[in-house]
Amino acid sequence: MSVRSTRHARRPGLLWRVSALLLAAGSVLMAAAPADAHAELIATSPASGSIHAVPPTEFTLTFNEPVGAEFTSMALSVGGRRVETLPVRQGATSTSVTADLSAEASARPDGSPTLWRVDYRVTSDDGHPIQGLVKFVVDPRSSVEGRGVLGSGGRDAPEL
Repeated sequence: MSVRSTRHARRPGLLWRVSALLLAAGSVLMAAAPADAHAELIATSPASGSIHAVPPTEFTLTFNEPVGAEFTSMALSVGGRRVETLPVRQGATSTSVTADLSAEASARPDGSPTLWRVDYRVTSDDGHPIQGLVKFVVDPRSSVEGRGVLGSGGRDAPEL
């Protein structure tokens, strides 16, 4: 057998080993991919854009993975007036955090529609910060609790 034919005979074995190595490396990288995922907001209560006849007494953020109240801050603005930073506690599950709105809810004397805005910042268990805001309207004249689309109301509807 010549040197040339021996060299060609070894290539299929080498190609097989390189292919197996690449496949193994790809499998390891694919298995590690979910570890890079961060917590994502999946729901709020009250929902963003909703309209409520009575002021809510709580505000809850729900995520797709655990978050802690100790690394969460929420601030409420009502009708353009900023209220103190809200007290936050762990929600009903490890994936939710809840703020107490009862003090502000009981202090709503007038009957006009009012825009409520909650700004939040949460640090997930993996250390990734998540921040955003949720807007909803409290309108004592509303007959449809928790539904509606902001900005589609009459001339008295608060602007987002």
